[in-house]
Amino acid sequence: MRIRHFHSGVSFLLLSCLCGLGVFAGAGGSKRVKAQANGPILISEELSTRAIAFDSATHKREPFSAFAPISFGPDNLTRIMLFATNLKLQAGEGTDNVSADAEDGSHRLYTLTVEYVGPVPDQPWATSVVVCLNNQMGDLGDVLVRIRYHNVSSNRVRVGIGYVGDGPPDDGGAVPTPGSALPQPSEISG
Repeated sequence: MRIRHFHSGVSFLLLSCLCGLGVFAGAGGSKRVKAQANGPILISEELSTRAIAFDSATHKREPFSAFAPISFGPDNLTRIMLFATNLKLQAGEGTDNVSADAEDGSHRLYTLTVEYVGPVPDQPWATSVVVCLNNQMGDLGDVLVRIRYHNVSSNRVRVGIGYVGDGPPDDGGAVPTPGSALPQPSEISG
């Protein structure tokens, strides 16, 4: 299979990542965590609970700063894009039906504003969730981020704020929700 040329390298990276996830998600050998099966599931890297996440404007990976170096909106707060499964807004629902928060290493909770929830093009099983980082977030290191839909919480995934590392321990029983941040060599070459 030959990879088509996309308008930008970021689109290629994102679509390759999600295509790889689609192949993995369809594999019969993957284990699902039953406690997460009824709610949204945030997608992490294949071997850790680190989120598949991008700056929604620049498409850069973590670590993220709470304040964007270039303002693209009414404020200069950073927006990050997370990816979820088991999440599809019903007819008439908006982003106000989804909430998000992050917990730092000192167990302080930060409310994150959900600004967008929608399908990922050509990946009907994946949903993109864009959250605005809280202006109280400094150089925290890793935080654990979760979303809620109809008051049902997702798993929590790691996101580096300021730098990668430190932060709270993973939740008990937390497992990777398999994904891949980079396309595999077999996906790139024919």
